[in-house]
Amino acid sequence: MSKIAVLVVEHNNIIRNAVLLGLRRYDQFNVLAALALPSDIKRLPSHGKPDVIICGLDYEEEEIQQLVNLFPGSSFLFTSNKPSFTELSLSLRLGGVGLIGKGCEFNKLAASVWAIYHGLGVFDSNLKRDLAYPEDSKILLSRLTERELEVLTFLARGCEVSEIAQTLFLSPRTVRNHLAKAASKLGLSGRNALVRFAVLNGIEQLSPREQDAQKL
Repeated sequence: MSKIAVLVVEHNNIIRNAVLLGLRRYDQFNVLAALALPSDIKRLPSHGKPDVIICGLDYEEEEIQQLVNLFPGSSFLFTSNKPSFTELSLSLRLGGVGLIGKGCEFNKLAASVWAIYHGLGVFDSNLKRDLAYPEDSKILLSRLTERELEVLTFLARGCEVSEIAQTLFLSPRTVRNHLAKAASKLGLSGRNALVRFAVLNGIEQLSPREQDAQKL
């Protein structure tokens, strides 16, 4: 069984070394490197291709984006001192599939890396506890039209209104109207509330129309 190749990017020396030592306790991981800065990757003569990149959100967005562009096939697990919905939105915009706290236990970190490698999204439990949605979200989602759900899917992936409009061949005004109607039906207020509801309910996955297209 091949090991999961992991790259760690963390500016805090104590946390970086702790993550490095923690992951090396597990046989299924191969830590390629532990870097202080995203730009340090350029100094490595042969770093290999990481399957999962654990990266702190303390850097400038442009720095992280350059790292994302450098490894388009890697899955990104972002970390934060205190994950917030603003950082959740940022991590999604950067293409991340996970956001956890930097102070999490080693077994949780290892489980998060494993889950992301196998295509699952991982989000800090504090984000979920802050939600006050009914347990059965499917009832709420059933109120949405197919188009409203499709627009919400792209929003959950971090797309801007203009990007959604271009992708779905709609006007930005129409996209905003769909989002407003979806928010009203779900009993939510504001874009951030829509994003966190969508992400925590797995709506960022392929929409029904995209799933049908992949079958052709």
